[in-house]
Amino acid sequence: MNITFTVGEFAKINNLRKQTLIYYDNIGLFKPSIVDNNNGYRYYTPDQLEILDNILILREIGVSIKEIKRFLQNRDIKKTIHLLQEQYEKLETQAKSINTFMKKLDNKISTLQMLEDITSDVTFVQMPEKYLAIKDVSKPNTLLETDIAMKDLFKEIDEKNIFYTYQMGVIISQDALTQKRYTSSKYVFLPLSKKEYKITTHKREKGLYAVIYHQGTYEDIGNSYEKLLNTIKEYGFTALSDSYEYCISDSLTSPNNHEYITKILIRVK
Repeated sequence: MNITFTVGEFAKINNLRKQTLIYYDNIGLFKPSIVDNNNGYRYYTPDQLEILDNILILREIGVSIKEIKRFLQNRDIKKTIHLLQEQYEKLETQAKSINTFMKKLDNKISTLQMLEDITSDVTFVQMPEKYLAIKDVSKPNTLLETDIAMKDLFKEIDEKNIFYTYQMGVIISQDALTQKRYTSSKYVFLPLSKKEYKITTHKREKGLYAVIYHQGTYEDIGNSYEKLLNTIKEYGFTALSDSYEYCISDSLTSPNNHEYITKILIRVK
């Protein structure tokens, strides 16, 4: 007796939705072997189990339906090896991309976890040198020009395939600090894991830094700058650098901009 399976039976055996087999049938990827001319019922046969297994394996490793359909129409050992090698290379590229995203997320998680211990006090911290990818902010250096410069920097660093973490910031010049123009950015930046020659970089020097965390809107950051600069003077230090502002907490972590947190660094001696 010849064994046949209805669409529902074949779907259940293969742990598939019935609609999946109907879709494969409609697009010509995998059709039932038998069609009853009297009632139009369609049946699969046991020899089709292995063919469907191979289709499902190819789908599992990410081969597109279009590619599978083309492959099944004219396949041999060489074509199979080529298809599998090609897919291996694609998965290898995806794995590298996923690993990059995981590194970025790990850095972001660590940064956010640090927020549990911050205070509004000024501290003095020894910091290593750090390379930053930078982009000039156009005049009149308002928040709008700063946002546009950051978009341009993201675009450039992506086009040049340079690794960066989910961290961004701005540099405020010493002249702007002297003139109390605390929201007038000179550069936007993205921290790098190493010095890059494919993009304009800036080295944040190794040394002692005065540090403060500003909580609140960016428009109110001047209050934190006043506290930071006054503390530097009170302790008898001299500011040696522009200020480096790191966006720590923004709209990703809170809908209220009064809860945003910015880390401010100035190198001192």
